Amino acid sequence: MKHIKLRILCIIWASVLMIFAVFVGVINLIVPSHFEKEAINALEYEMEYIDKVKESDGDSESMEDEEYYGTFLSGNIRFIDFYDEGYSVSDSLDKKTEVNSSEQNDEAEIRKQYSINDLKNGDIKTFQTDRGYYVLVKYYDAFTLDGTYQSTVMYINIQPLVNYMRSLNWLFAIIFVAVMAVMTLIGYKLGRTIEEDQETNRKFFQNSSHELKTPLMAIQGYAEGIQEGVVDIPSSAEIIIHESEKMTDMIDGMLSISKIDANQLTLNFTTSDLREILYDSLRCVEPIQQQKNITITPLFTEDPVWIHCDETQLSRVFVNVLMNGIRHCNSTVVITCTTEEKEAVVRVSDDGNGIAQEDLPHIFDRFYTGTNGSTGIGLALSREILNLHKGSIKAYNEVGAVFEIRLPISKN
Repeated sequence: MKHIKLRILCIIWASVLMIFAVFVGVINLIVPSHFEKEAINALEYEMEYIDKVKESDGDSESMEDEEYYGTFLSGNIRFIDFYDEGYSVSDSLDKKTEVNSSEQNDEAEIRKQYSINDLKNGDIKTFQTDRGYYVLVKYYDAFTLDGTYQSTVMYINIQPLVNYMRSLNWLFAIIFVAVMAVMTLIGYKLGRTIEEDQETNRKFFQNSSHELKTPLMAIQGYAEGIQEGVVDIPSSAEIIIHESEKMTDMIDGMLSISKIDANQLTLNFTTSDLREILYDSLRCVEPIQQQKNITITPLFTEDPVWIHCDETQLSRVFVNVLMNGIRHCNSTVVITCTTEEKEAVVRVSDDGNGIAQEDLPHIFDRFYTGTNGSTGIGLALSREILNLHKGSIKAYNEVGAVFEIRLPISKN
């Protein structure tokens, strides 16, 4: 799939933008409605409390149980008292008296929208202007100097609260840009990782096809030679068997790699002496060793080296590394087993020409083709198996090539 990074980034941008739009929409649409409901609740609570005060008729004993709790916006309630002529209290005050200018502006806006006769007692109204967002109600106030009822408008201007919430849009925009930047970085890295994995898989299948084709061509060639009677049958059969075994090992390795990639490789862990696993591995490569007349020298510690491992899979690792040493040595391979602090250390060294410097970083890549040909899949599989054992493997040069394997020592 091409342009994966771009596709992932487009999905991320669209998703973040949609979430931001929904969030800001909620803030700018639902929050004002919420404040309006809170203002209505505050006015209703205030009217109920005033009615209870009226019913008590100044009786302090009957008001003892009537505590004033208020609501979220009760502290924002303002009052406009009207005379019978329709003028407000502020109209009759001298200009030198301290009257809050914002309250005067609110009163002017309310009187511009409604006359006192337009309002019904107890009927809550809501309206918006350029200066305010008002929730108001008219009721009759008994608390006058002469004891008569007088028209009073109770109101809350929720515009400052709405403006404050809308002012947070700048903060949300900054957060949006920051989130977009972080998600873009994550998406880019994710897309690049996917593209690299796909490229690795493409090369894996391409190289595995090439690697499998080589023994298949040999098998086919000798089989046709036997059919036509132009080759020696026993030697041809031996080559066919050898190439078949080589191909079987390669297929087993690819299947194991695939299982590891899919987290489907089951390991049967037991506590084992690492030296015994190494001796078993040496016995496995003994036929090839004798055939090539190679000397393998084991140098193991005298004390048991207990590790928690899957013996079969770990033996597979050591066989792969030993076979690599046998293929590239001149005459000698040395395998050592020691302990360093909490780790068991196995080193397999040969007296060959070593690993080319440019090949060292890629020696454990699958089917890496270096100066000495393809590395196949054995070393790559070995690294994956060791990772499952919380171990490690690295390669470097001394006299020849050295492969160093480290495994945690068992606590038991």
